[in-house]
Amino acid sequence: MVSVGLINLAIQNVLLRHPEYLTKTGGKGECVNASNALLFECDRLNNDEPINGCMVGDSKIPHYWALIEGVNYDLTARQFDEKADCPKIW
Repeated sequence: MVSVGLINLAIQNVLLRHPEYLTKTGGKGECVNASNALLFECDRLNNDEPINGCMVGDSKIPHYWALIEGVNYDLTARQFDEKADCPKIW
């Protein structure tokens, strides 16, 4: 099991490298890249051991996000709503 602290650090690291994900225009079309970056960063922080995570989404929109330990993390939610929590977690 991956700790919430590790996931939060991974989110922070990804968003520090890609602050554009926090904006409507910068996040647009970057959901796959952002989700992969988060998953890979979690693996890296977990001593390169794979975590229980994957990318999931809605192909109708299309939009994708990371699912880690049963929790959804969307680093590009603001591409749809500039006032959305970022990351959006549910």
